[in-house]
Amino acid sequence: MSAVYSAEDLAELAGVSTWSIYQAVKADACPFPFLKIGRRIVFPRAAADRLLGIEEAAR
Repeated sequence: MSAVYSAEDLAELAGVSTWSIYQAVKADACPFPFLKIGRRIVFPRAAADRLLGIEEAAR
C-alpha cells in the first residue's frame, strides 16, 4: 500500500471529481495537504485519511 493517494484516488474517496481536486490545488484552496513532485500531485495518505475520518483498521 502506497503512502500517498493520487488525485484520482482521493477524489473517489472524497466523493468529488478529479477536476475539482485539481482546481482546488490550483486555487490554493485544497483542504488536503499535497506535494508536487515534478508535474505530479500526490496527497499523503495519513493526513488525507484523518481529514476524511478513515480509520487505519478500515483499510
